[in-house]
Amino acid sequence: MKKFNNTLLAGAIAMTLAGCSEDYTPSQKVENAAPQHGGDIAVSIGEKNEFAFYHLLGSPEGGETGAGIAVDSDGDFIKIENLSVAYTDENGNEVDINADGFVLTNGVMVKVTPSVFADELHTGQTYTATYSYDISDGRDSVNRKMTLTVNGEDFKPEFENILQSFTTLDTAGEVNLLSNVTDGDGDTVTLDLSGDKTVTVNNDKAVYSRSGDVITLDVQATAAALNIAPGASADVVFTWYVTDGWNSEMRTATVTVQDHRVPREAPQVVAVYEATVTTNDPIQKVELDSGVYFNDRNGDDINIDLSDIKPVGDAPKFAFNKTQGSVLAVDPVDFYAHLQDGETKTFTYTFGVDDGPASGETAGGNTMDAEFKVTVTKEAPANLISNGDFETGDLTNWTVSDNTLVNVQTVGDAWQGGNMLVSTAETTAETKFAVQAGGSYYVKTTDRSNVPANTWGQGGFSTTVDSYTKDYNFHPSFDSANVGQDWNDYKHQVSSFSANANGNSTFEIKFTSSAKEVDSVFAGRYSTESLNNLAIVKDSNDKPITDSIDFEGGTVGNWTGSIAVTTDANLVLSGTTSGVLSAWGANLTLPAGTIENGKQYILSVDVRLTAYDAPAGSQSPIRMDLETADGTAAVLGDPIASKAFPRGRNFLKQTLGGVTKVERFIDPDSFNNVNDWATKGVRISFSPSSWNGIGELIIDNVKLIQVK
Repeated sequence: MKKFNNTLLAGAIAMTLAGCSEDYTPSQKVENAAPQHGGDIAVSIGEKNEFAFYHLLGSPEGGETGAGIAVDSDGDFIKIENLSVAYTDENGNEVDINADGFVLTNGVMVKVTPSVFADELHTGQTYTATYSYDISDGRDSVNRKMTLTVNGEDFKPEFENILQSFTTLDTAGEVNLLSNVTDGDGDTVTLDLSGDKTVTVNNDKAVYSRSGDVITLDVQATAAALNIAPGASADVVFTWYVTDGWNSEMRTATVTVQDHRVPREAPQVVAVYEATVTTNDPIQKVELDSGVYFNDRNGDDINIDLSDIKPVGDAPKFAFNKTQGSVLAVDPVDFYAHLQDGETKTFTYTFGVDDGPASGETAGGNTMDAEFKVTVTKEAPANLISNGDFETGDLTNWTVSDNTLVNVQTVGDAWQGGNMLVSTAETTAETKFAVQAGGSYYVKTTDRSNVPANTWGQGGFSTTVDSYTKDYNFHPSFDSANVGQDWNDYKHQVSSFSANANGNSTFEIKFTSSAKEVDSVFAGRYSTESLNNLAIVKDSNDKPITDSIDFEGGTVGNWTGSIAVTTDANLVLSGTTSGVLSAWGANLTLPAGTIENGKQYILSVDVRLTAYDAPAGSQSPIRMDLETADGTAAVLGDPIASKAFPRGRNFLKQTLGGVTKVERFIDPDSFNNVNDWATKGVRISFSPSSWNGIGELIIDNVKLIQVK
């Protein structure tokens, strides 16, 4: 194809727009060249194309520029003459069309808008506009055609496959087969049920019906037929065809049937209980079955088993013995002996949770382990008694029956500090301190009495804790030859108790004493966890020998000496069995490391007096001490053989059958010269007799507990 100068087209168009008159006659030339072009214009246009302009004087493709545009080699202005147009269909038949589809613009170009024919043309159909015209320079002309064909291109129905879901709580579920179907041509869309086309389902167990374009699924019947398990689901897939009369497209609907029942599953942990405490804090109680910590999606009752709490890692193996039912009780003082001073540590424990026995398809049958955490900071034990050391210099927080007989005095040789509570005759002094139900407490006094040799009945006093009165009856001092000795020295006395779960929130401490100096009164808390009971030793298989403390196994455990067991219900102190201590008593040997310098302990034994060590039968002198295993030294005073110390001895003034506690405050750094107790095996030496060897005690609940 011959190429022409593109620049001439602009001049040709300018001439046409100028509207040259028909009588315009160019200058006569000797020779005239007729206009030329690159051939007829033929353009095929898709129905979905955007509108475009096609130029009558343009290139064979209808372009405004490019090879083949109409030109005049003489440089004459050219124009279009004798323009006609015919509209035909794909069969060559003339048709009437929407005039907006082909629009002659400015006399030299045609604007084609294919979308005008979108509703009229389908695939294989066409509209053709054929423009016939002459291109003239005023003297000569050349004819040309421009054929513009719009090809029908049908819009298929458009949609996305359907995804729907129903639960077995629904009775029926509807699926609209023509929902959200669009057609770019605006054609009406219907189900295509022509030929062998129909609505099919992939599972013949689906129970449904169809009315026109809507399928109604019987959800519950379908779930039953498919045998869907609790909490499970199944899909039912329907397939059909959608048509716009020209195109037929396959469509599917995936219908998910979800069983509404929660499958059998274990309770869920909603939150983990975490306690953050110090060793001085009160007991922390939490109801774990409150709905805060666990949930059961099956609606089953949740059972929390706190009877077998297990430690994780190096957490102490506590029973958490103040726990009741599903109410966890964490007593911070239990951790005291397992931490260094000032140390903070987190301990983790696990326990069992279940939702009852299996029943039906969804209920019960699940067990799991849950956990709780305790973060504890070790603090020095706090005195619960305000002004228990009398260092205010007066009786602040104390009530006395006669302040002329008892007062606070400055004493140069006080055990600690500079003040002491001094009584000159028998009188009382009392105070109170707060307690928590279920907590265990001890009251330690450090006192001094001046008792001349062979003086009986002096140096003692009694302590009343609420309604429980405990006498501290002083046994005078004697040397190894049983010669009476003067006594003017300090000793520690201790009384322990547990606050009744329904008891008072404050406890009253009342001292009745005569000719006594009390240096300090300290009330603190102690642990009742068996793991912290240093009187429990382990056998060669690392199994605790608990018979040594409660005799419930029917033996005396590691006790040696004059000791037996009894199951006489009239004598037993707790459980079904107690120990029977007679004659000169028995020893319970404990391994090296049981006690250490720098620490303090309570030694406590429940007793029932069943025989006096005196023929007259009014009182019984007893002795309980903590000694080296070889008996060469005692915590409460050296040397043992001299009998010069009364700290380990006192009188029991009980009627026969009376119950009390024999207790000692064990401070390895006081009253003895041993500085390496941690390296020595020790023994609890307990005798119901100090005179005649005929005393007898029922004993139980032996405790040796670190308190500081």
